Amino acid sequence: IQTAMDGFDRVRNPLVVIGATNYLNRIALTILDRAVAVEVPMPNDEQRFALFAHFIADKGKNSDIIIDQELRQEQTKRLLARESEGFSRRSISKIVEDAVFNLTTRALKNAEKKELTLANILPGIRRKTEEFNRQQNQASEITTLFDNHRKRQFSELNIGVNNAVTNR
Repeated sequence: IQTAMDGFDRVRNPLVVIGATNYLNRIALTILDRAVAVEVPMPNDEQRFALFAHFIADKGKNSDIIIDQELRQEQTKRLLARESEGFSRRSISKIVEDAVFNLTTRALKNAEKKELTLANILPGIRRKTEEFNRQQNQASEITTLFDNHRKRQFSELNIGVNNAVTNR
C-alpha cells in the first residue's frame, strides 16, 4: 500500500483507502502518518441489549420458533448484554443464529418444539468469551514478539550506524 500511495498526486488525484484492523500497532508508521484513524468501538451495554432484543425478536417472527417467556423479559436481555461485554454486533448476531440453528437441529432429531430459551444462548456467549480471551492472549504474545523484533532491528541499525561513524 505504501509504495502504491507514493506515486499519487494528492491534489489532482485524491486517493481514499479504507481499511480495518484490530492490531493498529502492527501497521507501519509511514502508513499511519498519512492516515486519519477512525475508531469504531464495540457496542456498549445498552447497544448490546438493543442488539439482543432485535435479533431475538427477529427470530420470533419465524412461525417455527417460539421465544421462551423468560427470554422475552428485559432483565434477561440485560443479563445477555452484561455477559457479552466486548462482543461485536456480528458476534451477537452469530450467537443468536447458532442458538437457533442448534435448537432447530435438535428439534428435528427429537421431534421437539423449537423454543428459544436463555439456556440456548448462554453457551454461545461462554464459547465466544473463551475464544475472545484466547485471541487476546495470542495477540498480546504476538505483539510482544513483534515489538522485540522491532527493538532488535533498531538496535542492529543503531550499532551499524555507530560502527560506520567510528570507522570514518
